[in-house]
Amino acid sequence: MDKHDVIRIVSNLSSELASSMLIHLKDVATFVSDADVSMAADIEQMASEEQDCLHRLADLLESMDALPGPPRVQAAIAAMPYNEIHVLIPRLIKDKTHLVECCKQAAGMVTDYPAATECLAAVAQRHSQHLEKLNSMRAAKAS
Repeated sequence: MDKHDVIRIVSNLSSELASSMLIHLKDVATFVSDADVSMAADIEQMASEEQDCLHRLADLLESMDALPGPPRVQAAIAAMPYNEIHVLIPRLIKDKTHLVECCKQAAGMVTDYPAATECLAAVAQRHSQHLEKLNSMRAAKAS
């Protein structure tokens, strides 16, 4: 694997992560009931942390004289403003599960490049933490 392969892998991951439903929740006005205010604050915090992950990937690409590719867009994002935030949690979990798998797969492919391995492992860890948090939110709402 050469530098161009690493750039392609990191750029593809960046595009995939930029399509995260969670990241786009901060851009729409989902309905938040009084009971869900703390859940909304947690989601806003996670969205901010996901932006930080995208910045880390962009910095990594820049260090390799490359730029991130265009983000992928999910059509499902368009309907998010019309849902109560707790209704979106299962969809967010499904999306996050996919993104965690993408992160882990990409991290396993760049093991010959320590800077990329470290960055992608950190991004995968952050997304895994978010998945755990979303699962906790679902469990709390169910009880």
